[in-house]
Amino acid sequence: MKKNIRILFIGNSHTYYNNMPKLAKELFASAGIRAEVTMQTEGGKGLLYHCDRRDVIFNIIYGGYDYVVLQDIAKTFDYANFVEGAEKIKANALDKSTAKPVFYMIWAHRDKKALQREITAAYVEVAGRFDALLAPAGEVWHRLLRKNKSLPLYCDDGNHATKLGSYLAATTIFYAITRRARTLRITPDGQPHASLELDYELCRRIHRLACHTAKKYNIK
Repeated sequence: MKKNIRILFIGNSHTYYNNMPKLAKELFASAGIRAEVTMQTEGGKGLLYHCDRRDVIFNIIYGGYDYVVLQDIAKTFDYANFVEGAEKIKANALDKSTAKPVFYMIWAHRDKKALQREITAAYVEVAGRFDALLAPAGEVWHRLLRKNKSLPLYCDDGNHATKLGSYLAATTIFYAITRRARTLRITPDGQPHASLELDYELCRRIHRLACHTAKKYNIK
């Protein structure tokens, strides 16, 4: 694993809420990796929107990124639109770039939890087809909730992430990219969980589950 990496995040509010890429950057720093992170996001938009944006295409091809993290719409997830958007981004930009794609699997809306199975299957399929890494945040999210339904991962709207939810997403992306076999050693006063005032033991649980789940979905 390189000690200096550049990551481009493409998505919507599930990426920019709580400045999630910055949380990922701090996790990389804890592992001795300097990560430069950039976002190209727009609320309510998915890959089918981003795939034709000239600035997105230019940035993927010429931005010198090591990884491109791709995230689609969650609340109104549509399999056909997701696949079409992903395929167009691949043809328009990824095939002309050396960056490794990372599909950031989102979580189903609180009132549509049954949709997670469809979301997971779609992300697994597309990541496999693209030889991409998969950050299965949606799976980590719902596995945690199955064990403790009261965990404050959702905002009041039942869609977006709280600070804890964004920390979960950043942690899952960290493990997907680093391919670590063991969890990162975190301390009670470590970052970013300490500045977010998150429960230390809960963050350790998130790390264990994110590490295990990311490893499960990235056996290649």
